[in-house]
Amino acid sequence: DEWKKKARDSVHSARQAANFRNLMLERKLSELSMTGEKKTAAMAEILQKGAKIDLRSLDQSQVRVVDVVNERNDRVALLRKELKRVKDAHAAMLDQHRALLDEAKNQAGVKTHN
Repeated sequence: DEWKKKARDSVHSARQAANFRNLMLERKLSELSMTGEKKTAAMAEILQKGAKIDLRSLDQSQVRVVDVVNERNDRVALLRKELKRVKDAHAAMLDQHRALLDEAKNQAGVKTHN
């Protein structure tokens, strides 16, 4: 009975930690995406309206806008990879805890209904 409680508490604690980490990564990803889009749009608007410049006619400015967008996209991709890694680690940990719980149940002679 005590090992069941410890196993449940361990799985619950790990699940909460992973869920919190996932939430923080998703928020950070969303914020970076929104910030990057705002900055790119503001830059394009300033160039088009303030300086009355057509972005298509300026190779250098166009390259810089593309660089900013590419940099943002790279950061978003890295955050997505990190989020996937955390989710995979969480899933693997839960599988391991379930296996340990099942093994402990089998050793204790507890029958499970799946």
